[in-house]
Amino acid sequence: MSINYYAHLDLGKPVVKLHIGKSSAGWCFALHVTDEITSLDDWRKVWSCPWVTIVDEYGDTVTLTEMLTEITDRSWSGPRDRGSPWWDQNHALPGLLGLLRQTHNATLPPNPETDTYDLCFGDFS
Repeated sequence: MSINYYAHLDLGKPVVKLHIGKSSAGWCFALHVTDEITSLDDWRKVWSCPWVTIVDEYGDTVTLTEMLTEITDRSWSGPRDRGSPWWDQNHALPGLLGLLRQTHNATLPPNPETDTYDLCFGDFS
């Protein structure tokens, strides 16, 4: 199961929607980065603006604390021994706390030994 998150910037009509990233069970959070937003700290700056609301793909409002927890406080206790073909087909590597790390259009976060998110480029959902 997965869920996408968006920053809604209410700067007039229509509201600008920025894709924050995707939370998938068993995976590090896929934090969407661009040329302008390159880190979790950049996202925090966006979220601190009074005209920004964080919303999930179902339209539910998410608090800043909830969003940060979703990104930075993750683990997985499900199965991990998937065999070599599965890792390649799913562009995955084993990560910390039982989580999987992205390898396609993604880079490691600043502290891969402690950060439970990956920096992901391009369009994904």
